[in-house]
Amino acid sequence: MSIERLGDKMDILFIAIGGVERASTRYRVHNLLPHLSKKNVSYTVLQAPIGESAVVKAQFASRVIYEAWRNDLIYSQKVLLPGYLIDIVKKTGAEYVFDFDDALYTSPIGKKTPRDRVRQLDNTLSKSSLVIAGSPLLKSYADQLANKCVVHPTGVPKEEYDPLADMVVDDNKIRIGWIGYGVNLQHLNSKSKVLEGVLDKYPQLELNVISSPHPEIRPLNDRDDVKYKEWSIENELKFLARADIGIRPLIDDEYTRAKGGFTSVVQCMGLGLPVVTTPLGILSEIIEHNENGFLASSEKEWQAYLSKLIDNKQIRDDFGSKARDSLSNKRMWTHQYAEDLYLTLSSL
Repeated sequence: MSIERLGDKMDILFIAIGGVERASTRYRVHNLLPHLSKKNVSYTVLQAPIGESAVVKAQFASRVIYEAWRNDLIYSQKVLLPGYLIDIVKKTGAEYVFDFDDALYTSPIGKKTPRDRVRQLDNTLSKSSLVIAGSPLLKSYADQLANKCVVHPTGVPKEEYDPLADMVVDDNKIRIGWIGYGVNLQHLNSKSKVLEGVLDKYPQLELNVISSPHPEIRPLNDRDDVKYKEWSIENELKFLARADIGIRPLIDDEYTRAKGGFTSVVQCMGLGLPVVTTPLGILSEIIEHNENGFLASSEKEWQAYLSKLIDNKQIRDDFGSKARDSLSNKRMWTHQYAEDLYLTLSSL
């Protein structure tokens, strides 16, 4: 393909690492599809057989080869295909694109990084026609091996957020909201002492935690002013929109620093919430300190910034409005992400 083909029909096979319930697949594949369709893109989505039998994996490989003959692009969203399969795909004339928004070359705290995964990642990066990284740190890693790499942080769908932005819950409560997978509750737990302090200080304050069912840890679960909500696609935004302040404390490690967009932070911003977060990786660019949120490093800063937002509704409203505006300016709404991605793919 070439840039002169803008507007011509483009056929893409998306290989997804999970279903719509998996955040990275939902935000970096499925949410883009309606917008790409408007650009004359025809698509097929194939979910990778993670953990399946050798027979199922062989059937999947055959399907990928078949689709490579029929499509202009094979777009793998974080799925590390065997090197031989990428070679066959490229021999059909299809371009091979690899998208990743997590540091697959390392692992979260407490988990060992499989050497085979790192070798497979490096092989994938070197064989891909194009690599799409979710953050500048991921691009820095990919640039050592890839022929071409661009950054596309994760976006959120504006049409789903607009009706819920600036929701007012008239019950005299002020709510702090946190959303994330159960495995990420360790990050919230790292600020339990600070959160207990502000909850004790402000009787009107409530912490709402939206997460997967049955997590290993449930920080502050013994408090009446801490409410756990079970995550679902249908209810996540309704629960989060009830908050007045969003938080995303983070433990500093290589894996966390490289994450591609911190979707939970962007979700809060899309709903018009001011966010207090740890200044790691791309978050230092997404959050403009003292403009649309706060970047807090020390426990003293966490306490001070949370107190400032709790005490002053005008600041909350101003920061929240600026947060939504900044998503437009940084092109982090899904329709903008899709437009930029289309231009990137058309340049191959």
